[in-house]
Amino acid sequence: ENPPRILADAAGKPHIIVIYTGAEHPSFADWTPGADAPTPIMQPPTPTGTCLSFQAFQGPGGKMAVLMQTTARGQKEEGDTWLSTSEGGGKWSAPQCITGNATRASGQHTDTSALHGVTTAQVFGPGPGAVAFDKAGHPYLALVNVRVGSFGQDIGGAAYSVGGSSTPQLFFYKL
Repeated sequence: ENPPRILADAAGKPHIIVIYTGAEHPSFADWTPGADAPTPIMQPPTPTGTCLSFQAFQGPGGKMAVLMQTTARGQKEEGDTWLSTSEGGGKWSAPQCITGNATRASGQHTDTSALHGVTTAQVFGPGPGAVAFDKAGHPYLALVNVRVGSFGQDIGGAAYSVGGSSTPQLFFYKL
């Protein structure tokens, strides 16, 4: 699950990061104690998308960062990790898509005879990550991204042999 995380901004004010489900669409949100409503950080990229999970990190001088894992269609294997940062004042940076998994997806079908074919595909899904800041305040990110591969064989359009694999991959970014 995603328990709330507490961060402190540059003024020392607490910020509780949550997945907020009290609106029409779920969102990642910053709930400041005493506020009437949370400040949205990000909603999933589409109305059918989901908020999968998040990680929140405290940086130096009140810098705050949140990594958010979302889907566009509700399928965990086809989602992305996003980054947003803040120093307080109710302002979060525009979420930046870090993984760009839709552009990595691929698939192929090959007819090996008039009645036989082989299909392969791979998609990518988000995993957890971590954020740290360099001396200049720029974020370092370590992210898990999961490659999900599948294959199938068919005879006359009916699948008779299928399988798949899931491979976690670790990526490092300096933004």
